[in-house]
Amino acid sequence: MVAGEPLTIQVMHSGSSTLRLTTDMTLSFIAPYDGHTYEVSENDLKELEGTTKGSDDPPLAGVDAST
Repeated sequence: MVAGEPLTIQVMHSGSSTLRLTTDMTLSFIAPYDGHTYEVSENDLKELEGTTKGSDDPPLAGVDAST
């Protein structure tokens, strides 16, 4: 990501009404994160792999979030 450059994102409209997004429409603004950050090594990631308590259920019923 480069400041001032466009960022392509995927959006999903889960409402029941029709919504039209036009070319060059601004959806939101983002700002740099100024909080604490942590560096994690590849070895640390490998140790943590498979230890999270995730769910295989999609975030919204009937939505395939795998792509």
